[in-house]
Amino acid sequence: GTSITGFTGGSSITGSFNAANSISAAARVVAQAAFDAGNALVGGASISGDLGGTSPAPGLYTAASSIGITGALTLDAGGNAGATWVFQIGSTLTVANAGSIVLANGALSSNVFFIVGSSATIGTTAAIAGQIIAYASITMNTGASVDGRLLALNGAVTFDANTNSALTNPPVGTYGTSIVSSPGSSDWTVERIGVGRFLVNTDGNSGFVKGIRVSLL
Repeated sequence: GTSITGFTGGSSITGSFNAANSISAAARVVAQAAFDAGNALVGGASISGDLGGTSPAPGLYTAASSIGITGALTLDAGGNAGATWVFQIGSTLTVANAGSIVLANGALSSNVFFIVGSSATIGTTAAIAGQIIAYASITMNTGASVDGRLLALNGAVTFDANTNSALTNPPVGTYGTSIVSSPGSSDWTVERIGVGRFLVNTDGNSGFVKGIRVSLL
């Protein structure tokens, strides 16, 4: 990103800020790669409307336009820690006030992806899990929380008295063939570690990028 503003003395931050520097630029490229990889997946089940009150099986889901979550969307891994959900959303994602994404029976936030074609809005006091990668912006309304990551490619990620927790047990895989690297540099690579699975690897100097894992079906 180009700027970070509005954090006050009452904010509790673990980690470091990186804006308008090589670290944030590298992170932006990796986020774009994840967005493109998510959109490139084919063969998903068609979804529409509101996902609240549903419990879809692990898999790939595709919506031509907007998706809402009113109430609870339950993601049940059935004891399989590798269970993965990818939601390709053509337009906006809107989580209603007090809405939730519930991980059940071993489901991991690191294995949940929302690839959003426009913007995402998370309602007041909503509690969500997973990784949202939005083409435009992401807005967290007052008191909303996320176990995961919020990545906006071309707009702002806006917080208002929110809690953003680290991913639940990011998966670790075996290194494979490098498919993306920073031009003219060995600072970081994106490596394929399985069918549709990727690992971001760095030389240890780019702290913002180090440890990011993108795991798609």
